[in-house]
Amino acid sequence: MTRTGANVLAFGHHADDQVETSLMRLARGTTEVGAAGMRRCRRWGMGIGAEEGELGWAGLEGMNRWIVRPLLEVRKDRILATCHEHGLEYVTDQTNFQPEITLRNAIRRMLAEEEATGKDTKLELDQAPQEMPPEFKEALQKVKSASANFQTTILDISGGKEQLRGAVKYLSSHVEDIDHQATTHLKQQSLQSPISTFLLSTHNLSSITDNAIQRAMVLRIMRYVSFHPWGSIRADGNRRRSSIERIINVIWSRQPSNTRPASFTAGGGVLWSPTILAPDGRLKKIGNRTQTYLMKPGDRFAWLA
Repeated sequence: MTRTGANVLAFGHHADDQVETSLMRLARGTTEVGAAGMRRCRRWGMGIGAEEGELGWAGLEGMNRWIVRPLLEVRKDRILATCHEHGLEYVTDQTNFQPEITLRNAIRRMLAEEEATGKDTKLELDQAPQEMPPEFKEALQKVKSASANFQTTILDISGGKEQLRGAVKYLSSHVEDIDHQATTHLKQQSLQSPISTFLLSTHNLSSITDNAIQRAMVLRIMRYVSFHPWGSIRADGNRRRSSIERIINVIWSRQPSNTRPASFTAGGGVLWSPTILAPDGRLKKIGNRTQTYLMKPGDRFAWLA
């Protein structure tokens, strides 16, 4: 991209890749955001590491480059049919059909078998291919149990691949709506603050009651403020549910208006400090311990990240 001056890179991930990604994340205990799969459009990010096999350090350039996936809603068989119709050459990677190599391959094999037989394969650990690593077999079992319980079986494997595609498409649309609402709320709740900080007004914050939107707002702020590279999981506090929920519980707490908790951290290297914004724009940190204070006319309470 740097050599050609390109700002956007298009990936060929399709609807079946999206289903596999969603199921892989379910096996790892993801939330609905993870189960929504890959984003249709995202920043490249700053990248981390410089060792062989890592993304390398992209730095600021990575913030101005984008990844798009225009085929996410197109089935693989439709893409192949288009190639055949127009005589387009393509390459088939035979390792994609070896379930012992990657978990994605194992999930692909499981879905193919269920689609071919028209029923749940009921894959037990001792029935899986002998060459498949034990951790893949256990992950497949987790996929089945997770999909059976996730959001009232919205990702029920036994419903077939077409139903899975529709379910993941619905989740993706839902997550995009959450992102849109998070953007709107952050614009409304943000106050002018020093560079490398974010000042979140608590005025009307209690009206935002959807936990998914709260999580999206917190993660967005952490990603912006953290000294870790933008786009790295460390900037998101490793996306630990307990850490994010702690931030939400403190910031959205319904305490008496004259008492607020002390400064705290909960991942990502981000310090959250209770702060008063005076009418003239001066910031006053309340302190490092819970204390009582009196708001003066025109003062606004906010959290400085």
